[in-house]
Amino acid sequence: METAVVESTETLPEVRFESEYQLVAVDQPQLQAAHDKMIEWAHGAQQAVAHELVEEVRVLDHAREQKWAIAPHNRRIKQLNKRLTFYGKIEEALRAGYVIIPNFQMTAFAIRTKAEKPHGAPRDGDWYPDAPPQTLPAGEGEYRNPSQLVSHRTEIRPASYDKTKTYEQVVTWPVDWQDAIEFPIALAKPALMQRTAQVMAKRLFDEIGVATDASFSSARGDPVIIGRIRNPRSGRPAISFFVGWYFDPSRL
Repeated sequence: METAVVESTETLPEVRFESEYQLVAVDQPQLQAAHDKMIEWAHGAQQAVAHELVEEVRVLDHAREQKWAIAPHNRRIKQLNKRLTFYGKIEEALRAGYVIIPNFQMTAFAIRTKAEKPHGAPRDGDWYPDAPPQTLPAGEGEYRNPSQLVSHRTEIRPASYDKTKTYEQVVTWPVDWQDAIEFPIALAKPALMQRTAQVMAKRLFDEIGVATDASFSSARGDPVIIGRIRNPRSGRPAISFFVGWYFDPSRL
């Protein structure tokens, strides 16, 4: 699914969209009804953003004709395109039958990206954080192991307390992707591995990870596989979907 800037000279009807949308469900029929309402919401959100996008393109054209600065309008168009992609992925996930769940604390084991190699500035220390996903349209990019291959060097630096003294500082930076994605050992069940492979083939979620029962001391406690779509707007929550679950009643 690709998102493109829409250009039009037609007069657009006003799009009314209720953003303050709340859903409550206490049983299976209500859950299904809430799921259907969320599909309507995601579709309506796309229509509203598409309307804003067309209007912003018109403003950009006018600014260009009048020799006004166009950079702010280009930034606005880029932001609107990202929001359109975000809501589109939500609708696609819902229509595919994925169920929304809370944003549990999750450890990602697969991120979707178009980058041929990871990018990151050198950091002090011999550890480097996992790579983040890109917020791509559905179907684009490839899933990668967020744990990157890194390189190190040692720098000799002057001590802050005494410029006549020096110390050694290890510096680390990413150089390539890992060869393979590591499937969580706690979830290494054929059915779950097949399910996750099917989900990854759709290239819909920005990242796929695992959440575990925090009350259990082992990482094997009730692990849940989660597909997450990141919100392109700063400070806004992502949206998570249930992929698979493993539960061992014998440990109770």
